[in-house]
Amino acid sequence: MSLFSAIQGMGNGVENPYILQMQQKLQATQAAKAAKISPVEITPVSINKIHGSESFSKVLETRANPSIERPTFSEMVERGVDHVDAKQKYANNQVRMLMTGESDNLHHAMLSMEESGVSFNLMMETRNKLMDAYQELMRMRV
Repeated sequence: MSLFSAIQGMGNGVENPYILQMQQKLQATQAAKAAKISPVEITPVSINKIHGSESFSKVLETRANPSIERPTFSEMVERGVDHVDAKQKYANNQVRMLMTGESDNLHHAMLSMEESGVSFNLMMETRNKLMDAYQELMRMRV
């Protein structure tokens, strides 16, 4: 007894929209198998495409080659703030698109909002640690 015939027997003569929907999905799946349509293949992500790996490789290159110009501390902080700002603008744009009906991808909007929130919290915690370190240095006697 196949799953399709089991679902057909579940109705007992009463038309249930849920059962009809399940039957249609099952028929579509069986038709795809009969046509030998292969599912979308997911390939492994290349290590170079992972976010942040490029900056890590740049750090390694910089350490290996002292002739490469290194960014100053203020440039690194400015880049970090700009990065967090860009994430927040992107998240706000996703929410705006969702609210105006230009997009229906709630999942993506929520993920971008959470990502921007985590980035902002990380930036604030880093700022707090730097301020604590600065205050500790100022309290030291010379």
